[in-house]
Amino acid sequence: MSYKTRTFVFKLRKGVKFHEEEPLTAEDVAFSINRALHPISQFKTFTAGILGAEALPNGDVLIRTINHSPVLLNQLAYLRILNKAWAEKHGAAAPQNFVAKEEAYAAKHANGTGPFKLQSREVDIKTVFVENPDWWNKANKVVNVTEGIYTPIKSAATRMAALLSGEVDFVPDPATQDIQRLKNNPKVKLQSGPELRVLMISLDQMRDESPYVFVDGKKTDKNPFKDIRVRQALYQAIDIKTLQRAVMRGFSLPNGSIISSETNGWSAKAAERLPYDPQAAKKLLAEAGYPNGFEFTLDCPNNRYINDEAIGKALAGMWAKIGVKVKVNAIPRANYFPKVLRYDSSVGMVGWGASTQDALFPLQSLVETVDVKKGNGLSNIGRVSDPELDALIEKIKQEENFDKRNELIEQALLRVNKNIYVLPLHTQVINWALKKNIEAPLRADDRLELDKVIVK
Repeated sequence: MSYKTRTFVFKLRKGVKFHEEEPLTAEDVAFSINRALHPISQFKTFTAGILGAEALPNGDVLIRTINHSPVLLNQLAYLRILNKAWAEKHGAAAPQNFVAKEEAYAAKHANGTGPFKLQSREVDIKTVFVENPDWWNKANKVVNVTEGIYTPIKSAATRMAALLSGEVDFVPDPATQDIQRLKNNPKVKLQSGPELRVLMISLDQMRDESPYVFVDGKKTDKNPFKDIRVRQALYQAIDIKTLQRAVMRGFSLPNGSIISSETNGWSAKAAERLPYDPQAAKKLLAEAGYPNGFEFTLDCPNNRYINDEAIGKALAGMWAKIGVKVKVNAIPRANYFPKVLRYDSSVGMVGWGASTQDALFPLQSLVETVDVKKGNGLSNIGRVSDPELDALIEKIKQEENFDKRNELIEQALLRVNKNIYVLPLHTQVINWALKKNIEAPLRADDRLELDKVIVK
């Protein structure tokens, strides 16, 4: 697809310093953007439409793009700026290879320019952030937090006990079964709202023989997930209302789309779910050649999404009712993501939040044909590949007119639905539990901003 190169020129704020005292320069910004364009970068999704960056002699930054995208500023906000000399000194000039489980210096150390800086990090024990006395915007600071301590507590019950005893001030993920008790406790308050993240199930639609699929107890060389009737059967066997009520305790929003209502491009038409109909599902399986069902393993994390393991087990029970036997392989996120990203899975659970609040990034990441060099399909663990859908997504990347662009987004989302490329479940609902004296703005991307927290 041909395009005309466009350019943006950005002027940098004067007097900004990194936490280790180096001044922020145009070289740092250009280096960081180009680093994000690296083929193995996990931030490459945020570079759609960006061709590269360079530092100009006058200290400005020039960014070359394929269009004047209306979401370029959203993208740039998520391309973290590193000090070039610091990155080179610590062997972090290129991104770490996450899939290969590489761990670079920058994975445990930070040198940013923000209001808080990393003081210490003990993995799985404690991370301490302290106020940056040289923050460029300190004169306008209105909050009174000078230190933030992040303490991982694996047990939900222990987290709640720590909050209620006053040991911690804030818990971002209270267990759904504790919500009502928190609402009734005068010592704490609860903040809730829809998240950007949508939970879905991804099915292997690439291989003729999928590694964890069995028919009549035997390995099969026929991949059932390549048949839309099988995908539809699994979809229509999901009792989403029961999942919402019994597993999520009401804290989910059933969704038929891969994006949430908080994301640009969302439409009610593209969010309609197929009806729950187990009898229709059984009929579809029989038509597809599986009257007695089949077996597969569902991989899911057990510490990443809200009730992730419980959701996996509930789905297994629902699919059992149509004759499909499912083994749930629930493992820690540290093991789960490298596993599914190297395609060592037949069926996996995916939670995706459009952090830029635009539909392009879920579309490009989840359902565009995998092309690592271009940043396409980086989370497409089912390896969906549809040339017509790819063409729509590429048009979205280039379209500058906002309304026309959203029309293209809806077309792409409807095509995903029509072909049942994923099995959508629900939009997560964020629940934050805080002490009564803590003020913290709830964000749809579930991010706590320390510079906006007030302790009364």
